[in-house]
Amino acid sequence: MIKNKKGILNLEGIIEINLVLFIVLTIFFSFSWSRYNNKNRLSDIRISDTKINKRTLYEDYIQKLFEKESFSYPSFIKSIETHPYIKAARVSKHFPDKIFIEIIERDPIVFLNTNPKIFLDEEGYVLPYQESISKIDLPIMTNINPNHNLYPNGEKVLSEKVVECISWLALINKNYKNLYNNISEIKMSSTDEMEIILTENPTNIYFGQTKLRARIENLVQFQKLLDPKKLSDFYYLDMRFENQIIAKERVL
Repeated sequence: MIKNKKGILNLEGIIEINLVLFIVLTIFFSFSWSRYNNKNRLSDIRISDTKINKRTLYEDYIQKLFEKESFSYPSFIKSIETHPYIKAARVSKHFPDKIFIEIIERDPIVFLNTNPKIFLDEEGYVLPYQESISKIDLPIMTNINPNHNLYPNGEKVLSEKVVECISWLALINKNYKNLYNNISEIKMSSTDEMEIILTENPTNIYFGQTKLRARIENLVQFQKLLDPKKLSDFYYLDMRFENQIIAKERVL
């Protein structure tokens, strides 16, 4: 009877050891399979629809990232967001072997007439030239420092004057879309006074250095009062004076 008990105990020990080995081997092969899958499921990466650049541009970029090494999700997202036109990305895994990537693009709101052209988004990030972007109707920013070192791709522009100009253009784009769509050119003068030139005719509008938000709002209200006339019925509008607008009307 004692021998039988020992045999049972030995058998239980062998089963426990085998069970532990089985679990360890299962975990090992699971990680190995996961790493193998990461290298071989490129065709299962799916990207959300895009409107600024063609989706294929991001697909090529992300596949090249994926081919280099296996990524943890946080590092993979961080790598994706190094692309100058990608503002943010969200990665989710769909069982069993699909990866879906949602991309939020940086939307250019102005361009600099450098060679090649430089595009800027509302936060002042520098977007390198793309043929598809060049076809978008955007205002041009003039009277800027052309030093290319001030415009590092994928990073914020380093010129304070350009940053200030961008901030006001972004405000107009967000709150007064019709006015933004009518802007052909925006610039800061040598005395740091903001000026815009409208697309139609054109019309120069001078805002000065201070109280720009209030003066932009005054321009919008003035435009409403003009109806059926338009801002383009004037050669220029000078908003730099308190409680008045100096204007020169076009002679028909």
